[in-house]
Amino acid sequence: SLLEEGKKDSAIAVLNKCDEMMPDKTVPYNIMMLRIAELYYRSTLSPTTAIDSTGALVNTNDVEQKNASDKSSVEKANAIVKRLADIYQNDLGYYFSLKGTKYAKSVDRETNQGMAVFQELIRLSKLTNQSDITNDLQKRFKEMEGVYTRN
Repeated sequence: SLLEEGKKDSAIAVLNKCDEMMPDKTVPYNIMMLRIAELYYRSTLSPTTAIDSTGALVNTNDVEQKNASDKSSVEKANAIVKRLADIYQNDLGYYFSLKGTKYAKSVDRETNQGMAVFQELIRLSKLTNQSDITNDLQKRFKEMEGVYTRN
């Protein structure tokens, strides 16, 4: 709401407080951190930047980091995205290891959620053109998708 109201500094202060009060080492990152990363990224977009229904930028010319606050927000979002990717890739590796066992069905929901989270991380990394992260995530997702779809 603060971002929508144009109160970028207040929005970033709230995000920073969340990060400070709930660090990964105390409150392990999970799917709920997707929104925090997204809001950090969105805080760097100019008010005229439009995002279409798929979450993609309509006008990427407006996505330039204009100040240190923008750079810090992108760095924080990138750190969250990378950490979530590591967590979910590790989790998915475990779920995939259960394929062919009697336990495989019991982790179907978690497996599907993990794959969906990874796709969302890719979408988020595209918000501010984080091409290195996007490329890494896409490569990792493709590898996991191969295992996921294998019979």
